[in-house]
Formats: sequence, structure tokens, C-alpha cells
Amino acid sequence: MKRIRLFLIASVISGVALAGGFSTGFEVTDVPAAFGGDELHRTGGEPYRWNWSGEDIGAVSAKPAATRTGSQGVDATRRTTAHSQAWWTRPGAFPAATSGKVSISLAVRAVDWQDNQDSFVEIAVSDISADDLGANDTRSSWVSLKGNGRLYAWNGNAEQELATDIAVHEWQALRIEVDVAAGTYRVFLNGQEAGSGLAFFNPAVRAVRSLQFKDFNNGKSTGGVYFDDVAVTVEP
Repeated sequence: MKRIRLFLIASVISGVALAGGFSTGFEVTDVPAAFGGDELHRTGGEPYRWNWSGEDIGAVSAKPAATRTGSQGVDATRRTTAHSQAWWTRPGAFPAATSGKVSISLAVRAVDWQDNQDSFVEIAVSDISADDLGANDTRSSWVSLKGNGRLYAWNGNAEQELATDIAVHEWQALRIEVDVAAGTYRVFLNGQEAGSGLAFFNPAVRAVRSLQFKDFNNGKSTGGVYFDDVAVTVEP
């Protein structure tokens, strides 16, 4: 057993999907299991939790550089394409939330990023109910870690700088706390609050159904991100 996370009234083994969310470290010991070399959109068995858009599909990896805890993580680096890569949780990966609060946590590490804000990974919370990367207007919370060593979040229609001097090529633990009813969210970086009272990007959004990622490396056909330790908790 890799680790135990506490969800309200129950302890949850890593990788187990529950009524209140899911937690995965992309380990063989997860339920469902993840095996090294599995492409992200085919890992874990049916019903598949993730999907992918892009030419260089991310995969479960045992490379030490791709692993934050345990023995595996996800290598989402590009090998051939200079285009954007995107991945997301499919419908049903966790219960849709139309009220209450949702907590999303993950760890991410940049690879071969330039010191440029056009090398970035976006992490967004969407109300899209289709198996697709949601358009921007489906987003409530929207956070970006960029190659200039800064963390940003959208506060309504304005992008706000939350933190600077971040060592993006080292593991960074992010947590987004979403208050669905209030239409606001908080952002934590490595356990420290970086932003609070942030208004939803689209104020009309009042549901959480998908966790969405987009990566771009300033037009380079190398580099990207590793990520690990993803958890989504839905609280009534």
C-alpha cells in the first residue's frame, strides 16, 4: 500500500474510485492497477478514467524523474510534436458536483522548459459532460504553471500572478479547493495558500465534472511535464 488519504469519514487506498472521488499514484498496487508503458488513455482498465489529445501520448513510467512517490508516475513529455498536448478525466471518473466543495491535488514537474511564459501547463476544472477537452467557457478554476517560474490563476476575467521564483523543474504540489455554490476557489502551492477568493473564470459555471490539462513548450518538439499523485475529493 503506497499511502492513505483521508476522505471525510473513510480512509481510501490510493487508486480506489469512491462515491466521493478518486486518488491515484499510477502504481501497480492501485485499484485499478497502472502498469509501466500503459498509455494514459488506456491505463487502469475499463471504464477508462483518462483521455488524451495530441501526437505524443503520455504514459505511465517508472523513470525516477517521472516519479514523485512510490515507483511510478506519468511521463507527459513530447518526442516529436511542437504542438499542444492535452489530457482530461473522462465523464464518470469522479461524481459530478453541483454544490458543496471539490478538492483537487496533484504534483507536476517541468521537463526542458524554457524561461518563458509560453512554456506552461494549464490545470483547469470544467463542467463539460462530454469526453473531450472543454472550451474555455466551461472552466471554473484555471491555474497555470509557467516556464518563467511563476504560478498564475484566473480571477474572473483577469489572470492573476500568485507566486514567483518557482523551481518548475522540481516537483511542485498543487491543490485547488473549489466552492461550487459560491463560485470561488483557493490555490495552494506546496501546502501554502497562494490565492483565495478567486472568482470562477466563467461565473455561469456551477458544476465540476472534469479535470483538464493542457501543455505547451514554446513551440519546441521536446519537453513537457511529469505528473503524479492525483486526487479528487467531492464533499457534499
